[in-house]
Amino acid sequence: AFYLNVNRKISDAEYTFPRSRTWSRGDRLFCDSPNISLVYRVNLERSLQFGNTGSATPDAKIVR
Repeated sequence: AFYLNVNRKISDAEYTFPRSRTWSRGDRLFCDSPNISLVYRVNLERSLQFGNTGSATPDAKIVR
């Protein structure tokens, strides 16, 4: 198994929120450098044929 770390930057439009919808007092930024961080665990598994008459099956890649 191995791990993949993935970071995706978020644009200003995705994390800017209005201060007040009623009085229109402008927008507010909540982060300096926002991103989404994901960690994937990848397991590589080898498949074996079943008995003498079974056909070979492809290898499996499982991502969690």
